[in-house]
Amino acid sequence: MAAVENIYFILFFGVLVRGFVS
Repeated sequence: MAAVENIYFILFFGVLVRGFVS
C-alpha cells in the first residue's frame, strides 16, 4: 500500500544520516 512512501522516507532519512555522519 504505502510501500513507495516508506521507501522514499527511508531514502530521505538515510541522506540525513549520511549528512550528519560526514
